[in-house]
Amino acid sequence: MPRSRRPSIDTFADTNFAQWLKAITGTVLVCMVIAGQTTMMNQENYLTNLRVSLGFGLSIVVCMNLAHWLFAQRTEAFNNILGLVAGITLGMVHLLWLGYGFPLDLKGFELWRVLLMNLALALVFCLTVYYLFYSRYRIRWLNHRMLEQQSLAQAAERELALSRLQMLQSQIEPHFLFNTLANVQGLIDQNPDAAKRMIGELTTMLRVSLSRTRQSRTRLSEELALAEAYLSIQALRTGGRLQFQVAHNEAWERYSLPPLLVQPLVENAVVHGLEPKTEGGRVDVRVTEHEQQLLIEVVDDGLGLHQALPSRGQGVGLHNVRERLALLYGESASLVVDQRAEGGTRAALSIPVESSEVVA
Repeated sequence: MPRSRRPSIDTFADTNFAQWLKAITGTVLVCMVIAGQTTMMNQENYLTNLRVSLGFGLSIVVCMNLAHWLFAQRTEAFNNILGLVAGITLGMVHLLWLGYGFPLDLKGFELWRVLLMNLALALVFCLTVYYLFYSRYRIRWLNHRMLEQQSLAQAAERELALSRLQMLQSQIEPHFLFNTLANVQGLIDQNPDAAKRMIGELTTMLRVSLSRTRQSRTRLSEELALAEAYLSIQALRTGGRLQFQVAHNEAWERYSLPPLLVQPLVENAVVHGLEPKTEGGRVDVRVTEHEQQLLIEVVDDGLGLHQALPSRGQGVGLHNVRERLALLYGESASLVVDQRAEGGTRAALSIPVESSEVVA
């Protein structure tokens, strides 16, 4: 398929005024240096050597760009060679006209000697300068390609991270649902009225939670409301063995965070800390803001880390929360679960306030 007739930025040609100006300026400076070298070699006037040098340099620049413009469908190597040959030819014509007039007052051996000597010098200087210019262009081109590849790799990495994040979030949903439904099932035979109330609470909670589990962000107030609904269900199931308190503050309406980060912490406290404890216990959910970090704490007075009995699925929710935090915030967020000195467990979730979207 033919390329556009307009030179691409991926070619050696100059594609805008700034590039043209840079190419002309660089060529003139190099020609001035070459004129100084040739003046020492042939003892001619410096200005005469400068005119000859500029004749080659500017001819090559113009011919190179014209070749890329007129034959944009051809390969870069073809256009570069064509531009060089045409530029050197024009430079030789200019040199001979300047030094020997027109028509040339040379014949036979003298003519060939002059032609070959000047052509050899012209080829040495022109090819050397071309190599230097082309090498700089190739370095810039390779750097540009490297940046493009890095950008593509970063985009692919972001897509992979988002896909992985959705997978982790979907793993939390059935984990939460199956545990809750198992609680309802266990209560149906023992206390049908309480089971009905629990199903009503569960329906309300699922209506809120399932509408948000596919979203990337949710309000902090809604996340806390979901945790409170879950604790209400667990309090019904345990017949009053579970006491809880979830902090509320109207100022938190402006914060948002990824969904289902708090609920797994609450579930972990109930299932692994309080359920195995005969007399039950208490769960408190607290929120504070300190040093540009939003700190969400889930504190219980259950068995604690060292006495909690192993159970199926233990740690799944916490593991997923940590992975989601790593994907979303890197090292700027953390989840720390530790043993409380007075008994029980404290799970502290910390995320940057500046990373929490402000919700109108």
